[in-house]
Amino acid sequence: VVLNANSTLRFAPGWDTQPDREVWLEGEAFFSVTHTRTHQKFIVHTTGNFQVEVLGTQFNVYQRKRNTRVMLKEGKVKLNIQQDNAREQVLMKPGELVE
Repeated sequence: VVLNANSTLRFAPGWDTQPDREVWLEGEAFFSVTHTRTHQKFIVHTTGNFQVEVLGTQFNVYQRKRNTRVMLKEGKVKLNIQQDNAREQVLMKPGELVE
């Protein structure tokens, strides 16, 4: 993980031994995720009921007060977006940007 300025990343103690590897991002970060032998999911939570589930390897998440953006460089990610009473899933391909 490479964090941008004024950004924070939190994770629970023992996060790598849990069923899912979950982190909470405020700001912007570039992730390069390695798969585990046990196929643990890697999930990035942001504010505003937006989460990124990693199905591939390299992506950028930008989360600020005005908006959230995800840019996929390599592999696949699935976005889980909660708005009001509706939940939407978006499967991204390399080179795509979702805002």
